[in-house]
Amino acid sequence: MGQRFGISRGFFSFCPVVVLVVSVLPGISSSAQAQTYSSGSVLYQYQTPPGTSLIGAIRGGIPSQAVGNAVLNSLPVAAVWDSQGNGTNLNPTQLGYNLSYAFASSGSQQGGQVVTAQLNGISYATLWSGTAASAVILNPTGFSSSAINGMSGNQQVGSGTPNGSPNNPVPLLWTGTAASAVQLTPTIFGSNLVYSVANGTDGVNQVGYANHSGPLRNDAMIWSGTAASAVDIGPANVNVSNALAVSGNQQVGYDEPSTQFHAMVWEGTSASAVDLNPAGMLTSEALATNGEVQAGYASPNSQVTSRVAEAWLGTSASAIDLQSLLPTGPATSWSYSTADAVDANNNIYGFAWGTYNGVAGGYAVEWSDAQLPEPASLSLIAIGGLGLMSRRFSRNRKSGSSLDSLPPCISVGLTCRTITGQHGSNPSTPISVTPN
Repeated sequence: MGQRFGISRGFFSFCPVVVLVVSVLPGISSSAQAQTYSSGSVLYQYQTPPGTSLIGAIRGGIPSQAVGNAVLNSLPVAAVWDSQGNGTNLNPTQLGYNLSYAFASSGSQQGGQVVTAQLNGISYATLWSGTAASAVILNPTGFSSSAINGMSGNQQVGSGTPNGSPNNPVPLLWTGTAASAVQLTPTIFGSNLVYSVANGTDGVNQVGYANHSGPLRNDAMIWSGTAASAVDIGPANVNVSNALAVSGNQQVGYDEPSTQFHAMVWEGTSASAVDLNPAGMLTSEALATNGEVQAGYASPNSQVTSRVAEAWLGTSASAIDLQSLLPTGPATSWSYSTADAVDANNNIYGFAWGTYNGVAGGYAVEWSDAQLPEPASLSLIAIGGLGLMSRRFSRNRKSGSSLDSLPPCISVGLTCRTITGQHGSNPSTPISVTPN
């Protein structure tokens, strides 16, 4: 994924450190030791790609490879941002397209779709390698439309609409070419299947959902590269669920127990489903996992601008309000945020909209995790009153994430909070899977 860019700042602050220890409570198992998220930091501000008028949705939480959309001539165009926030317009005008979207990234590649027209246009799955000129159309033979929703390693996943079936998309898996497309259409529902979509992959397994009748449901799904491998993990007590991301044996997404989404985590079966919705929050989604830590957002209402970045360790009670850990100050405030990537070292990355040091805009943000010695008792612990000298530092992403000393607070005036305290994002618009 390349190198991560950090902003260096030096200052002093005093705050307690919030420590989350994996407890022996009902929920998803985790091998994590003592997890602590005591600070958040701003990596960079997203800049408008040259030639475009403004930034639309930011869908990637990995700061060296964030993807989303900018606006050109009043139309959305796919874009990618580097580790310093510089944007690049990916729209392949050389292929005759003026409208496009980027939904996912992996390594040096980005995935999404191009669209033939603004209204009622036909979309084609598209793979980029950092420039508009690199665009490759992955729409398979026999399909009238398609899109890439997720990527990892050499795999891309999404959906496509077979010719003659405009309302019945099927899940697709690619490995870089249109000819490589594999249909993941689950056979377990037989003739009751209405349509199905793949949302995410870890390079081995794929996740998404299937809409089927008998009775009418949208169920979260897992695949392992073939249609025959499909497993229905939709919780039996709800009619709508959707898996958005996967890492190893853990899947995350949401279900809809009433009229609002609740963040969910699974470990391969319907029976393993755990509702992560934090107490006091109306709605939530889990957007990413590394197999131990789940990340996403929660909101006290249904407004996008009320979303707050959250992290979990397998239970609702473990929810951490990450937005409250971002920098504060007289010229800094945050409106909404989301967490949508977790690396192998449990560092979380996301997007925050607000004013930072007097400059309003969208920012790439990071919450760093540090392993503290695991206490003898398994519980939630808040270590208060630790006076720490805080120092921001740059570090390489993923495997190069080292901390000198205990985790600092990011700025003067920040109060680190216990995980069980009150809860105080902007990913892509949630995929709607409400039955037609």
